[in-house]
Amino acid sequence: MASMARETIDTTAADLRFVLDKVTQLNKAAKGPSIFVGRLDFDRVAVVGHSAGGAAAARACQLDQRFKACVSLDGEVNPEGAFFNYPNAKSPSQPFLLIEVDQPEPTNEELARMLETRAQWDEFLRSEEAQLRACPGGSYHVMLKGRGIIHASFSDYPLFASANRPTDNQIALYNLQLTGTITRSFLDKYLKQQNQPLFDGGRLPPEMTVRKF
Repeated sequence: MASMARETIDTTAADLRFVLDKVTQLNKAAKGPSIFVGRLDFDRVAVVGHSAGGAAAARACQLDQRFKACVSLDGEVNPEGAFFNYPNAKSPSQPFLLIEVDQPEPTNEELARMLETRAQWDEFLRSEEAQLRACPGGSYHVMLKGRGIIHASFSDYPLFASANRPTDNQIALYNLQLTGTITRSFLDKYLKQQNQPLFDGGRLPPEMTVRKF
C-alpha cells in the first residue's frame, strides 16, 4: 500500500512539473504566439497542495528548484513523516510550510484500528520532526486546533456541507479563511519578501501555534 501511494505521489509531482514546463513555454512562446510572452515571473513560483496534494508538493520541490516555496496542507504521511522518504531524496531546499491539524495522541484502540503500534506512531513523530529540522532555515510547522477544524477545513467541503446550519457555516467559513490567510502570509513572505506578522513575531490567532526551523 505504501509503495503504491509513493508511486502515485511521484506521478502527481511529475504532473506539477509538466504544468510548469508548459507555462514556461507560454512565457517564451516556444510553440506559437502567446499573450503570456515575457509576462510571467518565474522567480515567484510556489507549489501548494492539500492532503495527498501536500505530499506531492513536497516531492515536486525535492525534484525541481524552479519552485521557490512549498506548502503542504495537512499532507503529512504516516508512517514516514512530513513527506515520503524517497531513495536518495533530501528534504526540500526551498522554504517549506507544513500546516497540520492538531489531533490528540491516539489511544491504543485507535492505533489498533489504524493497524499501527505505539512504537510505530512514536517513530512517525520522530521522523516528521527530523525531516522538518532538515528543511532550510525559514521553514515552519503550523499546528491548528480549534472548533470545527478538521482535515477537510482546507477545502470548501465543510462550507457547503453546513449550508443549512448557519452557526456551523460561519465556523467553516472562518476556518477556511484562516487556512487561506496562513498560506498567503507564508507565500507573501518568500515570494514578495514582505514581513508577515504570523511568521515574524506578531500576534497569532488562538487556533494557531507555529514553530520555525
